Amino acid sequence: MAVARSIKCSEALAPADMSFELFAPGMTPLHRAGLGGLAATLLAMTRRRKLGLISQDDLPGDWSSGEPWTIKPDRLVLHFREPEGAADYLRKLFAFAFSIKDKLIDLPGIYRDELNRAVRAELQLGLTLTFLQFGPHRKLEPETKLTFDVTGDGTAEIAVGIRACHGYLHQDAVERLKLFDKKGRLNWKATETPSAFNPGAVVRHNAFGTSTRIEELPPAGIAACFAIVGALSLAVNRGVGVLLIPEVDDLERFARSRPRMTPTTLRECRISAASDAAMQAEVRLRARGQMQRHGLTGIYTMQLRPTQWNEKQKTRVATLHIPCCTDPTLERFNLALRHLPPRIYSYAEPVTGGRGRRSDTPQFVWRWKDSLVRPLVADNLATGRRWYDGFADLMTGQDGSHVPIHQRISFEAEGLYAMLSEKQGGMTEEEERNLIGAIHRAVYMQRGKIYADTMGKRPEAGGAKPSQACFNRWSRLMERLRLGLINSKTAEQTRRLLQDDIFGRAGTIPELKDHEKLRQVHRLIFHDDWRRLRDLTMLAVVSYKAPADRAPIPGEDDTEIENDS
Repeated sequence: MAVARSIKCSEALAPADMSFELFAPGMTPLHRAGLGGLAATLLAMTRRRKLGLISQDDLPGDWSSGEPWTIKPDRLVLHFREPEGAADYLRKLFAFAFSIKDKLIDLPGIYRDELNRAVRAELQLGLTLTFLQFGPHRKLEPETKLTFDVTGDGTAEIAVGIRACHGYLHQDAVERLKLFDKKGRLNWKATETPSAFNPGAVVRHNAFGTSTRIEELPPAGIAACFAIVGALSLAVNRGVGVLLIPEVDDLERFARSRPRMTPTTLRECRISAASDAAMQAEVRLRARGQMQRHGLTGIYTMQLRPTQWNEKQKTRVATLHIPCCTDPTLERFNLALRHLPPRIYSYAEPVTGGRGRRSDTPQFVWRWKDSLVRPLVADNLATGRRWYDGFADLMTGQDGSHVPIHQRISFEAEGLYAMLSEKQGGMTEEEERNLIGAIHRAVYMQRGKIYADTMGKRPEAGGAKPSQACFNRWSRLMERLRLGLINSKTAEQTRRLLQDDIFGRAGTIPELKDHEKLRQVHRLIFHDDWRRLRDLTMLAVVSYKAPADRAPIPGEDDTEIENDS
């Protein structure tokens, strides 16, 4: 009886090429995004070679007959020329793909034009909250603060935290994955994939390390390693990270489009939620001419933050799949981004001199103030709902500093009013604008009555500034309407508040004299979803502004400033 002798793959079958299949078994969305990141890195290498930014000695493979790789829509092949060339090829490829520039992590596959240092610092922060959150996986210095001009005219300088980087795990991936043998030939053996390559791929219990660790063959392991390039990592704040995983279906197109997803300014780095980050990325693709040829069908979003059971690690707490949005949906979100952008504001910070003495001249410090409403808009548009759905419930929540949102919403009142008034882009329908206009008129008339009752005369342009008693009564009016809407839990309660507390106390409302407008408002109140009615009414109250045909009541603008402070 003959005994079959096993033949090692590395001795007899060591390949001269390495093939990656986009839809091979075991290729998860993260792996496919990583394969897209590998393709984007190869294109970046080609661009730099044409520009003379990379030496011939640093290029992998043989370039005598063209690029030593093949990229097709569903397949990518690396050509080593000979089996023994795999080690040199992969070392040079990884050295180019995962580098450090100006003491910050540099991934050439994620950008085309050079990024400024502030943006690269923000992108590195996102990486340290997602892929590189585990301390031993990166070597960082303590944070230093540098100021950067945001507006371009020197009027506002934002302090950005920068942590110099001296190394990270991906730079040692060739040895970590054990990709080749002592002779430099490809080692076709499954090895463990660390969590820095695939967040969540960790041993579940030390007693069952062999059974619960993730092991993959070289193609899947390399694809997971390049997920840091194909995916986009951003920071909501210093402790919450967002990971965007593109759903790649065409390697060629995605490789060309991937750099367009990357933020290029500090303002674009500001996100307030995972859905907000995904929608902003799609808006950038659309604005840069890549909407119909970006090679992806959707984006998986993942939010990571510390939890009560593990405050040291950022754990995945929420996921959402966002299909590629249609042009009308992206147009609506673009309008929201335009009217509710991240803003910068300044405040006076006392300067302490010697022996704890304070200087009489304060120092003005600039800070970011992001939108409280835009995350709701992004969530709604991403899931196919009306952009304002749930706005009334939002007014019962708190922001990241545990301050009630209704106390901070006044700085967005102007932006909300502009969104409600938008006729282009389908932000609001005609009947919605008519209802909101009627509510604004009713609130204006009630505030005018309060002014006349408190000041003893009717409001007029250039009139006397309201007394503190008038301000207090205005605040109580708006707070009473807000609380009334929050406590309206049925259709009857919502309609009664509109009829009695808003329209009934205002008197004759000119907007409701028109028969067609009255019919539309009547349909919304009595024949539509009462939750939609409550959200629209809350929006109208929060975004209150004097009607266009009437001058603001004296002192109204001061009230808004007072509330914002």
